[in-house]
Amino acid sequence: MKTIILATFFVLWACGGTLTDEQRKKLKEGMELNAIKKVSDAQLTEAAFEMGRSLAAVLEKSSPIDKKLIDSLERRFKIKILRLQPGDAMLLEFEKQIVEAYTTGSDPIPLSDNVQRMGTDTLLYTKPVMKTLPGGSVQFDYAIGIHLPRKQVVLSIKD
Repeated sequence: MKTIILATFFVLWACGGTLTDEQRKKLKEGMELNAIKKVSDAQLTEAAFEMGRSLAAVLEKSSPIDKKLIDSLERRFKIKILRLQPGDAMLLEFEKQIVEAYTTGSDPIPLSDNVQRMGTDTLLYTKPVMKTLPGGSVQFDYAIGIHLPRKQVVLSIKD
């Protein structure tokens, strides 16, 4: 029994435990991803706006919006992208309220993008898309909705 323990100890000692530079770099990156970050609500909201605006800009360049582009962005950033339209029965109640807020209003006020909290772990970035009517006026068409997991937003914040 002593020889087995001694042989196991010798094998482990012989391995040395040294890491290559590439392995050290990967280990350090993994540790940085798991590091605890203290983020204020203002920083979180600002980062959600930045992330949402950059994703919306990519989507708007592809007109009409390509389903393959949406799928690739959703996989890459671990997000969910929706087209929020009035009268869509598949929307969550919260999303319906946002669409209603964009569509109601008697004054011709300019609509802007928005970030809302959805529970404790998700933020919803919305950006209205307007269409120009023949008379030259503009009307709300739909909103781009991007569900941003709080974790992804925090990881996007640069120190």
